[in-house]
Amino acid sequence: MLINYPGIVVVGVTPEISILAGKIRKEARISLIDCFILATAKTLKSRPLFLKPEKEMEKYLETLKEEYNICFLSEIESLREPDSR
Repeated sequence: MLINYPGIVVVGVTPEISILAGKIRKEARISLIDCFILATAKTLKSRPLFLKPEKEMEKYLETLKEEYNICFLSEIESLREPDSR
């Protein structure tokens, strides 16, 4: 399970996270789940990681990267060096 990996912490939703998620949803019309991920990461001073940019995020990508330091696994994998075999 993912929660058994080092560095993975499961946190509960707090009123602070909920309010921030609502504010994000109001500003960027992205899924509410994505808003909670961003709000949780910001509250915990962490970097939110998504698999790839969602279609609905495209309009807000620059703002999300600046404001929430959003990161995508698809971008990280493309930066990896190929195996030197």
